[in-house]
Amino acid sequence: MEFHVQTIKLGEKTKAGHIYNRDVFEKALEKCKEKYGEFILGEIGPRENPDCLLGEVTHKVSNAYIDDNNIVNLTVKPLDTPKGNLIQEILEKNQHYHFEPAGSGHIDENGVVTDYELYGFDLIL
Repeated sequence: MEFHVQTIKLGEKTKAGHIYNRDVFEKALEKCKEKYGEFILGEIGPRENPDCLLGEVTHKVSNAYIDDNNIVNLTVKPLDTPKGNLIQEILEKNQHYHFEPAGSGHIDENGVVTDYELYGFDLIL
């Protein structure tokens, strides 16, 4: 089963206190899609490493896009693994969760992210 989820709103502080501007995030998303192809893998995060470890992969993300309200939207499909089944249950029950981008970049004194490289989207509980 696939789930449509909304993640961060660009230009506003995330729960982690970071601000992603649309132009920076859009470029990072396009590079991520070029690098990883149709599906971007994710895990229960936040991850400590740019690559998803095979044993930690829980879901794949497709159809990632930014809407007219600057909200990042994703289609999330949990994988048929023990941890993937956990995510499936969380999403089905609409339990408290959110997805955050996983990546690296510079963060200025105001929390604005620049020079960003997106690795994926992780489920944060």
